[in-house]
Amino acid sequence: MRSLKRFITRKTQAKASNIDKDAPGDPALVDYITPNEDVLSILKRYDTVFVVDDSYSMRSESRWKDAEMALASVAQAAASYDADGIEIHFLNSPISESYLKSAQAVNAVFNSVQPRGGTPLGSRMGVLLADYLARLKKDQSIKPVNYIVITDGEPTDGNMLEDVIVRAAGKLDAQNASPMQVGIQFVQVGDSASARRYLEALDDLLKHKHHIRDMVDTTPSQHGKLDIVKVLLGAINRRVDVKGSGAFAKA
Repeated sequence: MRSLKRFITRKTQAKASNIDKDAPGDPALVDYITPNEDVLSILKRYDTVFVVDDSYSMRSESRWKDAEMALASVAQAAASYDADGIEIHFLNSPISESYLKSAQAVNAVFNSVQPRGGTPLGSRMGVLLADYLARLKKDQSIKPVNYIVITDGEPTDGNMLEDVIVRAAGKLDAQNASPMQVGIQFVQVGDSASARRYLEALDDLLKHKHHIRDMVDTTPSQHGKLDIVKVLLGAINRRVDVKGSGAFAKA
């Protein structure tokens, strides 16, 4: 874990001045990243929650394996920054675990589940977001949350996911929550073009269509190969959303 953390630090270290010069008007970038701070250390201030699509369409060996690889590649980095440990939930399985502090622990939970059922992204995210927003309403000092959703396709519960995100954004605004209070990162496994278009629309069009805060990002997984910085920060940092880890490259 130490060697991984050193590797990430070397690859992603940057100053706040490098970040916010391309993102004027986004106070969260200044609030959460200080000069000379390891870029991923922002995750110390977040609860990281993984949501894995365990629907029937994930049964193909390649997709389930890609999901496992994608999860493993980012879980280790996320766990190394979250003192509370990370959470994992599934779309269909009732199995969920919290306070996981290693990729091995996350992998053990993943391997206890077999894909089945539909893709109820809307209803599952609705439950998770409603629970978080209720806790935030009672105590606005709780940590922001960063959801990493690993999925292969469009939901089977219609437009519910869009409605859930729009409703959550409205409640966050009503509570005057930080612009980066909630992030939702969709990691697409598989090569479905329609799924890619659907997820990209959530990322690029939702905020304009409904005039809501931008709290969604999407990243493709190529056989488990991911831009780890974009996956972990893309939904909570606008510059990373646009440029990925290249956001921190020296000019």
